[in-house]
This record gives sequence, C-alpha cells and structure tokens, in this order.
Amino acid sequence: MAKKSGKEALSSDGPVTIGGFKLCFTSAAAPQWSVEELVKAAVKHGYAGVELVAGAGGRHGAELDAKSDKLRGIRQVFSDAGVGIACLATPISFHAADPAARAAALKELEQYVEIAEELATPYVRVFGGDIPPEVEVAGAADYISDSLAEAAAFAEQRSSCLLVETFGTFRNSRFLREIVKQVYSPKLQALWNVPETVRGLEPVTDTFDSLCDQIRHVHLADYEYFEERTAVAPAPFGQGFVPIGQAIETLRTGEYNGYLAFDPAEIPEDSDEAVAEAMTLLKGMLEGGQ
Repeated sequence: MAKKSGKEALSSDGPVTIGGFKLCFTSAAAPQWSVEELVKAAVKHGYAGVELVAGAGGRHGAELDAKSDKLRGIRQVFSDAGVGIACLATPISFHAADPAARAAALKELEQYVEIAEELATPYVRVFGGDIPPEVEVAGAADYISDSLAEAAAFAEQRSSCLLVETFGTFRNSRFLREIVKQVYSPKLQALWNVPETVRGLEPVTDTFDSLCDQIRHVHLADYEYFEERTAVAPAPFGQGFVPIGQAIETLRTGEYNGYLAFDPAEIPEDSDEAVAEAMTLLKGMLEGGQ
C-alpha cells in the first residue's frame, strides 16, 4: 500500500469539504460560461471551488491581457459567493529544445503567476510537455528542470505554487518526481491527472507512491477504449476504465485533503448536467467511504 503523507504537505485551505475532500470543476467543463455563471453553478451544485483554465478560449477573463481591475473583479465574484479559485491552469510547457522558446514560455508563465497573485489562487498549473523524439530524455530532463527552477525562483517571491501536471511525457510519475527533485523548491509540486497516468499503464497506487509528497491538486475524468484498446475516447464520468474510486481511496489513505477537480476530456453537450452528475458520483463515492 502507498505510504502515507503528512496532512500539512498535502492540504489546501478551504471551508467546504465532502468526505474529507474539496470538490471543484474546471472551466473546461463550461468554457462558454462567464465568471458569474461558473460561480453560480458551483454554488448550485455544492462545489467548493472552480479551476480557471487560461489560454483555452474560455469566457472567465483570467487571461494574459486582463487588467488588474478585471482580475480583482473576478476575485470579488468568487469571494462574495464563498467559492474558491482552486487553481489557475495555464497552457505553458517547457519541452521545446529551442532555448528561445523556453525563455518565451518562462516570460509568459511569470505573467500568469502575477495573475494568480491578483486572483489569490494558491496554484498555477504548468506542463512539462512532450519531449521531442530526437532529444535524449536525460538532456531534456536537465533543460526542463533548469526552466522550472527559474520559474520556481520567481514564484518564491509570490504567494502561489507551481504545479507540474502528469501529462504527456510527464504522465510517467517517476519522470515527474525526478524533475521535482532536481529543482528542489517548495514552490514546485505536482498535479496528479489520474486518467493520464492510468492511460500510461501506471497503477494508481504506484503513482501515489511516487508523488505522494508532491501532490497538491488532482484532476479526474474518464475514458473508454475502442479498436482493441489501440485508441481511446472520452467516456461519461464514472462509466469508463479510469478507476476513479480506487484513486480516491488511495488519496484518502494517504491523507490527502485538497481539491478533486472534475476535468472532462471534452466539452459536454450540457455543461450544467455534466457538472451536476459529476458531483453526484463523487459525493456518493466520498460519503460512502466515510
């Protein structure tokens, strides 16, 4: 069984919990919703927070071109409703072999960190990315670590923490753990995208064993196989092959008590219905395990 982790290392602040966890959904579940609509849905369905996905065409407004007064207004809408901004999910990655591309990505990430400061969100999501096939993994690990170390140094002067998501090459949790160890900063931790590590054929207990000290935020979605498991497609939440219940139980045993984020793999036909159904499923799993 995965080793347990300290509550202080794995917790995030927030008043609303269900079965020991805080639940949120990402704005990717409803990119057509405004900030007010996102917050209204969170309150309506009992979510503690919303994760804002930047750079993906959403209407929430927390983007690179947003002015301070706009960001303060977003923060106020959430605060007035008692809903948390769980994370600012950026599209930034550092996999490119070109140093100029990584430098440009770092500059944009610094802007996102400043936005997170205005929003008072504790976390900023980044990607490690997909390492180019012509680049040796060891060398890529070195230059990605160097870029993330610079980003973490910038974040050390701010309130938010950077989270590298288990996605692409980084869905191998041992690879992500090596990067985090190389940087060795409290401002660089992990976001566990459960379906991605599962798609990489990594058991959830193995992922947790690798990253238990670094996990600060969790993404949940579901997929189904087709064509003799040579391809996947998004599945209705809870109806695919992703062992959501096992992941939750593993996190519970490890004393994680941060956010679980419903992060659908595609935009639902009916966003409100999808958000409601995800809450029903997760609440049932969490309360049933108490």
